[in-house]
Amino acid sequence: MLTFTSTIHDPDNRLGYLIEEAGDRLRNLFASASVAYTPKTNPATVSQLRERGYSTFRAEDSVISSYQTALSRALTPNVDSLFYCDLDRALHWIKSHPQELEALATTNYENDFVLIGRTRRAFDTHPETQTITEGIGNTLASKVLGFQETRDILGTTWILTPTLAKKVIKLKQMNQFGFYAEWPITLWRSARRPKYVESEGLEWETPDRYPEEIRAQGLDEWRRSFQTASEWRKRTEMLRDFIGSSFSRKGSLRYYIASVRYISEEYKPSSKTTRNFIWLIKCYANKGAEGRGHTTMRRFASPGVAQQASTKKTV
Repeated sequence: MLTFTSTIHDPDNRLGYLIEEAGDRLRNLFASASVAYTPKTNPATVSQLRERGYSTFRAEDSVISSYQTALSRALTPNVDSLFYCDLDRALHWIKSHPQELEALATTNYENDFVLIGRTRRAFDTHPETQTITEGIGNTLASKVLGFQETRDILGTTWILTPTLAKKVIKLKQMNQFGFYAEWPITLWRSARRPKYVESEGLEWETPDRYPEEIRAQGLDEWRRSFQTASEWRKRTEMLRDFIGSSFSRKGSLRYYIASVRYISEEYKPSSKTTRNFIWLIKCYANKGAEGRGHTTMRRFASPGVAQQASTKKTV
C-alpha cells in the first residue's frame, strides 16, 4: 500500500482554495494520506484537509519536526511505501501536471527509494535566490553521491520504504536546514535499489499562495520580493546548513571548490545583487584552493554573507 504523507505551513489559509479545488483528486491517488501541520497553520486549513479524508497531525515548531512527524505518523502497519511531497507543491502538481503525478503514484516501482527531482525547466521557474544556492547544493550532493551529472537532490520529494523512513527520522539533527541535503543523501546510500526520476510538475509553487498580489502587481514585480538582501541571506544560511550537515566529510572540500567554480561560470546572473553574490562565491572558492578549506566554507556560509554581497563592487 502506497500512502501519501506531507507537511504544511499555512498561517493565513492561503492554500484553502487549492485544497477545495484539488485536495480530493490528490487524496484519491493514494490508499491513505496524512499531513503534519505547523503550530501556526490556520485551523481552517486543517479542517479542510480532515473533511477530505486526510489524517492530520500537529508538529512542533522546528522545521525538521514537521518532516519527522509526517514520516513517523504515516508508518502504519499496512504501509509498504511512503510518497512524500510538500503539500503546497503536491497541490500545484496535481493541478498543473496531473497525469505525471498519477503515473508516479500508480507505478509499481521495484526500488526501495525513488528520488524525484525537478527537471531543468521546473527548477528554473524558481527565483535566482533559490536556483543559485540550491544549484550549489545539488552540485555538491551529486558529487558526493558519485553522479557524473548534477541531479536535483534538494527537491524534497521521495518514494521510500518504512525501513528507510525510520532511518532518517533517527538521524541526529546538526543544524536547522541541513536535513534537506542529509536525508536524501542518506536515503540514497542506504537503499538497495535507488532510482532517480525528474518531474515537470515540481515547478515553483509559491505563486499559488499569492494570486491577488500577483494580479495587482504583475508577476515580474511581485517576484522582485524574492531578490532582496534578506532573502539572499536566508538562502545562504540554508546553504550553510546543507554544507555543515552533509559535506564535512573527507574529500568533500575539493568537490565544494570545483562545484562553486562550475556554478559561478554556468549561471548567467541578471541582477547586480546576484552578480555580486557570485563574485563572493568565486573569492571564497579561490581562497579554499589556496588551502584555507573548511574556514573558507564556514565564512562563505556564515550569516550576513548575502548582505555583504549586495555592497560589493561588481567585477
